[in-house]
Amino acid sequence: MKKQGLMCWVVSFCIVPLSLYAGLFGWMGKQDSVEPSEAVSTNAVKRLHLTISDKAAEKELLQLTGVKRILFQERQVLMMVQDEKRRDLGNYEAEFEKSFGILRDRNYRYDPKTMTILEEVRKASTVTNAPGVVTESRVVKKLESESDSRKFASLVAAKQITQEDLVVLSRLAREKEAALVRVENSFKEKFSMSRDRNYWYDPTTMRLYEIVKPSSKGVIQ
Repeated sequence: MKKQGLMCWVVSFCIVPLSLYAGLFGWMGKQDSVEPSEAVSTNAVKRLHLTISDKAAEKELLQLTGVKRILFQERQVLMMVQDEKRRDLGNYEAEFEKSFGILRDRNYRYDPKTMTILEEVRKASTVTNAPGVVTESRVVKKLESESDSRKFASLVAAKQITQEDLVVLSRLAREKEAALVRVENSFKEKFSMSRDRNYWYDPTTMRLYEIVKPSSKGVIQ
């Protein structure tokens, strides 16, 4: 006979990841250590939220929770990769400044014929209503060897690829976030569940409970 804990699932809607209890499903909460399922049923204070009407509704509840867990995990991976790419970008910018005197908030161009890095500087115009922005080129660094030129080109290419990767990752993260919002809306519309609360489902009774923080002022029914 299976333990009672293997017959229970957790549905959780907090912002940060929740651990998966043994035999449970749950994936957004504030704990990060694995605990036995009995800890949920005996220690947590739960309040009846909803009695699931039939097996079809139960199946939909479990499917929505599985989809949300996957979307959340995918978004977390995307955010981790974004952080890694941002670190890479910062390293490239630090190397540009160290080796070539290039700052991240300036505009530059490279003349391969003379192997010269030029900064495009805004030129003060004496004409008050002159159209457009007038710039002039200022020499930042003249590369001394082909090796320096190859290093510079390699850094430029690496930075450009990283910036393009960040654009793609940002778009994918927004898509995952939008998908999560749609799933959360489904939970709200079909099961009256709020994204900022935690829930626990017992399939033996087909009852969905809200997990409520214990209070020293009284007992939650």
